Amino acid sequence: MKFRFKVPRIYKKLFPEIDHIKDDEQQFRAFAEAWQNVWPTAIVLMVLIAYVSSTINNWGLEIVKSVGEHVAQFIFILFCLPLFIVIDSAIHGGQIRRTIRIKINEAGTSMCIECGYLLEGIEGPACPECGNVPE
Repeated sequence: MKFRFKVPRIYKKLFPEIDHIKDDEQQFRAFAEAWQNVWPTAIVLMVLIAYVSSTINNWGLEIVKSVGEHVAQFIFILFCLPLFIVIDSAIHGGQIRRTIRIKINEAGTSMCIECGYLLEGIEGPACPECGNVPE
């Protein structure tokens, strides 16, 4: 039976290292494991945005009085969503890449966990790109 799930193309563009894993199922499992650690921060940020938007009526802004509290909350949340994505990506981008690179090494391709340099055919223990010595 063929594995049905694939890593979305947009994520393959963001994390091109994933293509070093040849099997679709292994790619998907590596990607899913890399994203597991992102959810706690995402939930905290969403709760924070929801709390701040619920206090918008207390800010004393004229726009809240003119458009109404619920519309102002909606506008605030729409403004915060792109900010949320940027903050969450900045916090976890390196961690996701590191997990994917570990999975690539487990799949049989030798890659530096720190910088992503392919280490196949390299003599010596250290990465020539960043100097990292694998554990």
